[in-house]
Amino acid sequence: MQVTSATSLFAAEPAKPAQSGFFVGPEKAASEVKKELLEYTRMTPAEKIRKDILDAMGLKEEDLKGLDPKLRETIENRIKEAIKMKVEASQEQQTGFYIDIKA
Repeated sequence: MQVTSATSLFAAEPAKPAQSGFFVGPEKAASEVKKELLEYTRMTPAEKIRKDILDAMGLKEEDLKGLDPKLRETIENRIKEAIKMKVEASQEQQTGFYIDIKA
């Protein structure tokens, strides 16, 4: 197989500016990060758990809405169970909350 300079993998081509908006300036990137952080801090603990589970599955809320109803129900049940487990775990960790003053 002959490789000509036109088809070479190493042929030098000038870099083209990104037209997709993939590269953003530092100011815009910082404002996007601030926006995401604000949105996350305003979430309830249940919403954070839900988002974390969906992120782990590689899904977003929009993706979840478009899924087959049975699959969506399965995922929703997993989320409910995770929230329930998290709430129960946080209640168990509250040691020293009640004090026996009769002793």
